[in-house]
Amino acid sequence: MTHQRGEASEQSGEIASLRTWREEIYAKRPLSTREKLEHALNEAVTNEDYEKAAQMRDAIRNLKPTE
Repeated sequence: MTHQRGEASEQSGEIASLRTWREEIYAKRPLSTREKLEHALNEAVTNEDYEKAAQMRDAIRNLKPTE
């Protein structure tokens, strides 16, 4: 019975709408300090700017767990 209910919820239009809405909200929310540094780190590595990448890595390591 549980398996059938899971399949029904996967096909539900409401569930699909809620998932889409959640993704939109997540995409528009402000980034945390950690996320900003991670993006900067990835960009520096992509651009082969290893000095900046090391600085971003160190900044991430120095963050408090809540940031």
